[in-house]
Amino acid sequence: MLSGIHNVLSMKNERLFFERAAGDFPVSVVRTGASNRWQLHGAYILTPEPDRLLLKDPICKEILFIWPYCFIRKFGQDKVKKSTE
Repeated sequence: MLSGIHNVLSMKNERLFFERAAGDFPVSVVRTGASNRWQLHGAYILTPEPDRLLLKDPICKEILFIWPYCFIRKFGQDKVKKSTE
């Protein structure tokens, strides 16, 4: 039962995030083992959608990666930058 409640709250939070953050955001990939494996470096565009985040090429706007929110482990922000894992 709690799982169902959690899913409803999670979906509600995702919808609120999307409504507040609609649009494209310029991002810069930080060098990590994962970014090296996926050959990601430099500037990109991050686009939130109701159920996922899209990583796009900043010039041609081609979608390079799609992350459903349920697979994102952490999302945070400090005084200078936001981060997603």
